[in-house]
Amino acid sequence: MAAQGFWPMLPFAGLELLVFGWALNASLRNRHVVQKEARSTLFPRQWAKVTLRAPHSALHPSRLLIESHSRACEIGGFLNEEQRRGLATRLKQLM
Repeated sequence: MAAQGFWPMLPFAGLELLVFGWALNASLRNRHVVQKEARSTLFPRQWAKVTLRAPHSALHPSRLLIESHSRACEIGGFLNEEQRRGLATRLKQLM
């Protein structure tokens, strides 16, 4: 390609490979990231309230909280929006 006069694309191809390598390295570093370690929070059932807070913007997902007496515990942080809504509905049915 360079012999045919397309040499200006060589730096862009190198840059593309560099960005790809950086992204692959970042992905491999974060492959063991898991949701926060298990913890137990006890809320009195009659006072507990399930709240699905709407996202502030398109970049921030909604938050699913169980709240009681000015304490809150966020759950389902790794779920997508549809799964989070389904879990909120199911928890509200169980309360």
